[in-house]
Amino acid sequence: TCFSGESLIQANKFVESINGISETVDGLYAKCEFRQAFDEIFKVLHTANQFFQTETPWTLCPKANAPPPSASDLSRLDAILYLSFEALRVCAILLQPVLPKASSLLLDKFSVPSDRRSFAEAQ
Repeated sequence: TCFSGESLIQANKFVESINGISETVDGLYAKCEFRQAFDEIFKVLHTANQFFQTETPWTLCPKANAPPPSASDLSRLDAILYLSFEALRVCAILLQPVLPKASSLLLDKFSVPSDRRSFAEAQ
């Protein structure tokens, strides 16, 4: 893994926040508990933001007139970006019933095909 120590703890917490969110939100939507569903989705987004800010991926990016980053830094950068974008993709799918236009725009930006936007794809 490219994370260790506190970073590994934060990464695991982040992944746990994504896992199972679609089932939770689907159940809340079924009971018309939209506010609570929204809160659950925004907990994941808050965790994603905390993770991104803590991991400071911008410090791992290649810079002009500087030596290239190490393979481990690039691996870590890839993992941070993947997890962050995955959280946004999952949350955009889950927000479609209440924010269809905004969700569609984000999913379009991520090039998520229309046949891959069901709740089953938010796993």
